[in-house]
Amino acid sequence: MLRLAFLVLEGYAYLLGTILVFAGVVGFFAWGVIARHPIVGLLGALIGLPAALAAGSAIRALFFRLPEPSGPAIAPHDAPELAGMIEEVRRCLGAPKIHRVQVGTGFNASAVQYPRLGLFWSRNLLVIGYPLLIGLSPEQLKAVIAHELAHLRHAHATVAGWVFRTRHSWMRLSAALQQRGLAPIFVRWILAHYVPRLESRSMEIARAHEALADRRAIEVVGGRAAAETLLAMELGQCWIEDVYWPSMHDRVATESEPPRPFSEMRRAFIDTAEQHATPDLLARLLEDATTEADTHPCLRDRLQATGEEARLPPRPAVPAGQVSLGGFLDVLAERLDRMWQEREGAGWRERHSRFSRALGRLAELAARPALSADEFHERGSLLAELGRQDEALAAWQAAHATGDGHASAALAAGDLLLDWGDPSGALLIQRAMELDAALALEACDRLAEHYEAQGHALEAERYRAQARRHATEAAIRQSERSSVTPLDVLEPHGLREDALQPLTSALRNDA
Repeated sequence: MLRLAFLVLEGYAYLLGTILVFAGVVGFFAWGVIARHPIVGLLGALIGLPAALAAGSAIRALFFRLPEPSGPAIAPHDAPELAGMIEEVRRCLGAPKIHRVQVGTGFNASAVQYPRLGLFWSRNLLVIGYPLLIGLSPEQLKAVIAHELAHLRHAHATVAGWVFRTRHSWMRLSAALQQRGLAPIFVRWILAHYVPRLESRSMEIARAHEALADRRAIEVVGGRAAAETLLAMELGQCWIEDVYWPSMHDRVATESEPPRPFSEMRRAFIDTAEQHATPDLLARLLEDATTEADTHPCLRDRLQATGEEARLPPRPAVPAGQVSLGGFLDVLAERLDRMWQEREGAGWRERHSRFSRALGRLAELAARPALSADEFHERGSLLAELGRQDEALAAWQAAHATGDGHASAALAAGDLLLDWGDPSGALLIQRAMELDAALALEACDRLAEHYEAQGHALEAERYRAQARRHATEAAIRQSERSSVTPLDVLEPHGLREDALQPLTSALRNDA
């Protein structure tokens, strides 16, 4: 912990040093102007203002307010049993007072501290995800609350806040300086050498904090309940990410108005969550190992610390929210629905309209006895937009097999195959470049990404170089086209019709 504290102080020392450097440059050139030194004054006019702007960016990087989590609050009188549970756990752990309890949208919980006066006099917020209230038993929810309050008891939130603010200050400063083109070499060095050290050490400390919070939760609810809680939360997270939200978003194709996802979540959990929580899924979750980039130990390590066997937890007979909140649980669902609909409603309606148009156009294409290469390509794009990737690939492959090979269809098919891990997609992308030089930049970038991900650095760099060359040529062509005016006198091209056809097609595509 002491090493991390020194790392945080080191980061602020670097920030202060950066401000002083920029301020010194500004001061020196200001002195040159006042003292009427011509050379210094001239340099001051050229460098002083940018340095002053950079100093301002460095100072602003230190001062920012973190957004508080959004979500409806739960007052003690709304859910006295939940308030009693929180107070019981708080006293058991010796944790500080909780000033507000909020409901979030994820299958998780968090304890957050927000300073009311600068860096001091913090408010303690406990955020409980609505899915926990419908997916955990009362004892499991108690274990979650104990884990989060343990973080407050041992000031983990304060340490995490220091680290986040230090890292965020450097990211803000880096973005501001790069936007102005004023990032000096010592700032780049700090970003390359200091920030990774801070992140590595903070991740190590974060994992230790999580292990300690797990131990305190075991003290409150016992090893078996703590183990079942860990398993229920991992399985629930998989269900909500892999099953529930995808099924909810799929409805945009058929429903013009956004649904009420939180009001529907309880029934969906009862109907589908248990079937999704299979032994195979549990085995896959237990295969993950802890890495240096993780803020939490892996599930296997956390279960070993409980001393309990890893087995599928039983579905709660009565959800924690029903016991702790009663009828107020439905009120929370309605409030979360309204917030979600306000945030997602416009986008939902726009996507539904777009999908409706896509379905209508697909019906028109399906009614035709035969499709051209362009129509097969259009069909593939429409199917991809609807999420029907297998059918989209077949349509693009049909377009590529028709006529002259259809470069755009080859590129789209190759890109999709690479996303699926099929290396044959690279051949299609290379073919697209051969068919249409206008696609070369996009194709080279995609191939470079593919070979980089495969660990073929030399091949990736070869395509990066090609991409840079194509980008330069495209910029030159654009510059030439943009410099043409109505007053220019143009010479006849003198090209034959067979040579003119590819050129006019390419220009039409660029228009």
